[in-house]
Amino acid sequence: MQNVISELRNVIDKTQGEIKSSGLPEIYRNPKYIHLLFHHLISNALKFCKNDTPPRISINSQRTVDHQWQISVKDNGIGIEKTFKPFEKLNPKDGYNGTGMGLTICRKIAEDHSGTIIA
Repeated sequence: MQNVISELRNVIDKTQGEIKSSGLPEIYRNPKYIHLLFHHLISNALKFCKNDTPPRISINSQRTVDHQWQISVKDNGIGIEKTFKPFEKLNPKDGYNGTGMGLTICRKIAEDHSGTIIA
């Protein structure tokens, strides 16, 4: 998480963003993919923020009853209305840059790690 935040430091500072995280587990499986997952989720939260409202991102985790980790990423952005389909940009009319693949990549990484991702 610290590496992702460091990579995104310029955008965080530019948007006056704030990222808080607590209780995150250490994940040793495929660190490059876990890094990419959090990079996409946080950069999307920074990109799709409301006008004149600094992004506030909260990342937390908890153990489920079946001893799995549930990690939540919450933000105060514009929201998601669609699912995680390839090349489907969430806001194509609003001029946001991107390929429309970020959340699809996140879903694939989660699934490859025996997890799920929902919005």
